[in-house]
Amino acid sequence: MPLMMKERNVDVVVIGLVFAAMPLIMQFGRMFFATLSDFLGRKIFFVSNGVLGVISSLIYYAAKMPSEFLFGKVVEGTKEGAIWAVNRAFLLERERGRWRILVYLRTVVYVGFAVGSLLAGFLAAWLFFDGTMLCALFLALS
Repeated sequence: MPLMMKERNVDVVVIGLVFAAMPLIMQFGRMFFATLSDFLGRKIFFVSNGVLGVISSLIYYAAKMPSEFLFGKVVEGTKEGAIWAVNRAFLLERERGRWRILVYLRTVVYVGFAVGSLLAGFLAAWLFFDGTMLCALFLALS
C-alpha cells in the first residue's frame, strides 16, 4: 500500500499519517463492537468483516488522493475491529475457556499474513498494484 501511494504521488508524511489512523480506528472499533456483540450476537460482525473487506479493496483500487486512501484505512480499521471484537470470544466459548485455541488463532493469523504478504509482493511485481488490488477484491468476494 505505501508503494502504491508513492506511485500515485502521495507525500511521504501524508502516507505516515494515513497509516497511523488504522490502528486507532481498529482498537476503538474493537472495544465498541465487542460491547455491541454482547447484545446483537456475533454473526453480524463476521459478515461485516467480509463485506468491509470487499469495500476496502474497492476503495484502495480507486484511490488517487490521500483522503481516499484514508477512507480506505477507516473502512479497513473498522473491518479489523469488527472481526477482532468477536473472534477471540467465539473461540473461547467454543473451546469452553481453553486458552490454547488462542495460540492457534495467532499462529494462523501470522502464517496467513506472511503467506499473503509474499503473494502480494509477487503479484505486485507481476500485475502491478492495480492488478494486485483486483486480485484482493476477487479473493474477498469469494
